[in-house]
Amino acid sequence: MMTHIRCMIIDDDELDRLVLQHYLKQYENIEIVASFDSAEKAIPYLELPIDLLITETNLKGMSGLEFRKLAHKIPACIFVSSHPELAAYVFEIDTLDFITKPLTSERFHYSMQRLFEFFKVKEKCECYDAILGHDFIKIKESGNIFQVRKTDILYLEALKDYTRIITLEKKTLYSGFFRQSSTQKLF
Repeated sequence: MMTHIRCMIIDDDELDRLVLQHYLKQYENIEIVASFDSAEKAIPYLELPIDLLITETNLKGMSGLEFRKLAHKIPACIFVSSHPELAAYVFEIDTLDFITKPLTSERFHYSMQRLFEFFKVKEKCECYDAILGHDFIKIKESGNIFQVRKTDILYLEALKDYTRIITLEKKTLYSGFFRQSSTQKLF
């Protein structure tokens, strides 16, 4: 199944924006929902459901790097830049790819293949979490993380700063306070 991807473009060079739009229109599953010449203009649109941000690193005013920190909820980000020396830095702020200018169709296509792979893996992870995540709790023991089926838990035993999880198979001692994710109820 091909994921529908909603994209935002930010580049202060009009020609580069048009080239990006032209390349993106070749992909049926990518929709350009917004295109801006500055990061400041894009800020009000951060509440839209955006899946992909393509931005220039060096913009007038707020840089693309600063904007990415604000747009951390957007799952995929591709930076475009004529400054290859920034490549190492952008990967420190949750970046899928870095394309140097001038943009070429071959390099852009390669980046889109990485994007599609990213969303394919993301979708598999979400399916896996949907199948297992609701019926399991995650336990960290001796540096290893494993899952315990909720229905296998007989009872929990409080021991001062520890919690013992008793199942039919084994007793697990959990160090620290027993916590679960805020989105998940134990029983």
